[in-house]
Amino acid sequence: MATNRPPGDGSSSDNDSFGRQVPESVIEAQQLVRTHSKMERRKLLRYLGVGTVALAAGGAVLSQISREDPSAVAAAMNDLGDGLKMLGTNGALTVSWYAQGKDTMQHWCDIFGIELTWIDGQGDGNKQRASLDSAANRNWDLAGVTPATAGTIVDPVNTMAANGTGVFEMTSNIGGPDDRVNTLSSITQSSYLMGYQVGKLLFDSVGGRGTVINTRGVPGGSDEAGRYEGFHAALKEYPGMQLLTEDFARWDRSRAQDLWQSYLTRFPDISVAYCQNDDMAFGAMNAIDAAGRTGIKIGGADGMPDAIKAVQDGRMLATVRHSSCQIHSLPVILGVAWKLGALDGDIPPKIDVLGPVVQKDNAASVAFMQGPGVLYA
Repeated sequence: MATNRPPGDGSSSDNDSFGRQVPESVIEAQQLVRTHSKMERRKLLRYLGVGTVALAAGGAVLSQISREDPSAVAAAMNDLGDGLKMLGTNGALTVSWYAQGKDTMQHWCDIFGIELTWIDGQGDGNKQRASLDSAANRNWDLAGVTPATAGTIVDPVNTMAANGTGVFEMTSNIGGPDDRVNTLSSITQSSYLMGYQVGKLLFDSVGGRGTVINTRGVPGGSDEAGRYEGFHAALKEYPGMQLLTEDFARWDRSRAQDLWQSYLTRFPDISVAYCQNDDMAFGAMNAIDAAGRTGIKIGGADGMPDAIKAVQDGRMLATVRHSSCQIHSLPVILGVAWKLGALDGDIPPKIDVLGPVVQKDNAASVAFMQGPGVLYA
């Protein structure tokens, strides 16, 4: 899109407030922001860049490019997804990580003007399947999907993809080992590293000698399997650590608390509690506190706000940030760019996001980056 005047003609509007020459591309971007015509949505997104949009957290950064009307930026971003419909679903909103994911996807859909419909997996693959079966043939532009149970929702997901929906798999495998699932991309994070890194910290905290219990999530998913493998890889490096038992609590705080009440009766000496997510870690912590037991080192995963505070307070040794915000925002951000044809090349079949181990020294920064108004890390 051409500007109404040649670049560098000496007019004050071609210079910023410090008198510096404004590049032609920025002048054109300013013009696009001011008009935000639907015809120019693709070009606007190309100028701004998907990464810039993601980092803008709702447009605060982008407002810097519109000197005449900063408020036009929010309108321009909202116009990018105008008329698009998106379906979102994940494991169970009773799990804090999944609930934060839904809030994040809604946040970014609101920014882009996308209509989001949400299906709660309710921790039950059959219920999630029934809801998706009835929704699969509706007119969806985009979908972000995490299965409650691997292998149960392959057919409705493939139906959506066949109808032209851009489907993003989020964090855990939709299909089983022999299933073919038609997705644009799988947005995930290394669960193996989550189990390995926190496991090593826990074992080091007791000098590599003691006993440990592993509390697991939902069987069959790649996120649970990865954490299990990472934890056991770490355990092999510490011959002085004895694994007492491991059971599935299905990511659920109450189930974990019930399991740990029985463990504390069965095992008089427990050195370390490794839980595959923070909700289960709090279930274990509640049981430990109620039993009056002390000295058990607790580690989790997901890096949720209450777990970060527990790390800061010394109630948990460590957690690791499993970036719900990135995993649930990227299907929106990349999906809009894909629909507008604003990406150079295809979206990779797998996109890895990163999350740090959370200890006292970095807890505040991790909490900030997933806080209200940011919802980025």
